[in-house]
Amino acid sequence: MPANGRAYQGETRDKIARYLGVGRTTIDRAEAVVEAAEEDPDEYAHLVEQMDRSGNVASAYRRLNVQRQAEELEREPLLLPTGPFRVIVADPPWRYETGGMLPYPTMPLEEIKSMAVCDIADDDAILWLWTTNAHLRVAFEVIDAWGFEYKSLLTWVKDRMGTGGWLRGQTEHCLLAVRGKPVFLNGSHTTVIQARRREHSRKPEEFYTLVEETCPGSKVEIFSRQERFGWQVFGDQAELFSK
Repeated sequence: MPANGRAYQGETRDKIARYLGVGRTTIDRAEAVVEAAEEDPDEYAHLVEQMDRSGNVASAYRRLNVQRQAEELEREPLLLPTGPFRVIVADPPWRYETGGMLPYPTMPLEEIKSMAVCDIADDDAILWLWTTNAHLRVAFEVIDAWGFEYKSLLTWVKDRMGTGGWLRGQTEHCLLAVRGKPVFLNGSHTTVIQARRREHSRKPEEFYTLVEETCPGSKVEIFSRQERFGWQVFGDQAELFSK
């Protein structure tokens, strides 16, 4: 498009934004959602419907970006860090059947189960698998698929409630499972952690303290939200891998 054409188009968008009482960014985002729906109605038409119904352009635009990011990740091979590790913490991005808005790409259950976690685990290893109330039952399927045996359940009691279709959630669970005969330093820790909620899905520091005090040996966190000293981390929200 010629420069004068782009300038004219920009002026038109500015006028529309002023007329509607919104910012130019809102117009651009709405246009991006509509264009995506026109190019691929099966994937993105529901975002236009959501935008029309709620009037919330920002939410539809965020969902567009998350969905596109998820599609890119699904096209890439999921390469786990090289083991073996004696301690594995995993916080899978569980997919909700209701399709609720989450700030990160999710994974279907079968894709989580097919991850080669057993290939990076030591013959004697401990797995800590985080799950939500909605996914508690299928989390046991993941443990079996990864080659571990369930031993106990840790429950995180949060300082404030969240959302929920039946009861409003104020807990999250972590399944403790083993492979072989790992070393576990049992002490004063119980099956409950009481700690404040942080950003979405970020686990409390009290949990990592518990793991480090009870589970000696090499450690990795899969789907990590941050780097952690002494651990290898794997996840699109961790800034880098650390050893």
